[in-house]
Amino acid sequence: MEVTIKIEGLDQLTEAIAMLGGAMAYFKGVSAEEAASLVEDVKASRAKPAKKEEVAARKKESIPNAEELPQATVPTGQAAYSFEQIQLACAKVAQAGKRAELQGLINGFGLNSLLELKEEQYNDFVLKLRGIGGTI
Repeated sequence: MEVTIKIEGLDQLTEAIAMLGGAMAYFKGVSAEEAASLVEDVKASRAKPAKKEEVAARKKESIPNAEELPQATVPTGQAAYSFEQIQLACAKVAQAGKRAELQGLINGFGLNSLLELKEEQYNDFVLKLRGIGGTI
């Protein structure tokens, strides 16, 4: 007897976890480009499973030790957050049952969807997002 289990939305879950990992790497001092590269590596590895040794080696190469990290500062003239971080925070707000408030926030910026958010709006958007319960 063969049993088949189908989990819908697994690809989206895997992608969300990859984005979360990229955001965590970014906060640990990895550049935004390197964090995005890590996310792309995870997405690409979904196509073919990697050996545990390969994953561990890539992880060790791309994330420096905590002692080597520079002190983080928040830039004031440029976006302090990536689009992926904002997207993840919005997903958490929506999952918390605040879809209407989130859509109101997006519309309040003159946007139809989050994809239209411009980089120069990121910091202001995050401040307002925190006002409705978002965390970054």
